[in-house]
Amino acid sequence: MYHQKNLTFFLYFSGILFLLLICHCGDLPRQAKKEKGNARVQWVNHLEYADQVVKPFQGRILLVNFWATWCVPCIAEMPIFEKIWRDIGEDQFEIVLVSIDLKEVSHRVEKMLKEKRIPFTCYLQTDSDPEVFINAVDTSWGGSIPYTLIYDCNGEIVYRKLGQQKEDDLKEVIRKILEINSPVSKDG
Repeated sequence: MYHQKNLTFFLYFSGILFLLLICHCGDLPRQAKKEKGNARVQWVNHLEYADQVVKPFQGRILLVNFWATWCVPCIAEMPIFEKIWRDIGEDQFEIVLVSIDLKEVSHRVEKMLKEKRIPFTCYLQTDSDPEVFINAVDTSWGGSIPYTLIYDCNGEIVYRKLGQQKEDDLKEVIRKILEINSPVSKDG
């Protein structure tokens, strides 16, 4: 009888815990993105770039920054992206990073994102020929970094910038793009 009560209690408690876990897990990607240092690194190649990086954000403004762990100006502008994202409003636009580091050193990408507490999703390009990836992203891009693209709500490139961003200039550009392209709410 004692074991039966314990078993019943255990099953009841486990069921509640399981339900709480399921309900909470639906929000994990959004929450992970909001918390500093929880950037997720995923791999992407030239064939997957549009579908994995751009299309999921159609209906919203998307800033994509191409960078590498060895690029000093790239690392220097990371706090600018986060500050603008928080100042303008996290619900107004999305930021995605794409590292052009070699996939053999992907651990450096993850380590740097964690150390700098970067909250954005990060992709690591995996094409063995970087030129193939570069041309798939933007034929007017020569491959130098840092390189920033902004896509409008229709997934079209509306801004290109080679070189390190200046906070005030980028903030102004994003505000103008937001005025023209009212993002569609994520919730509906």
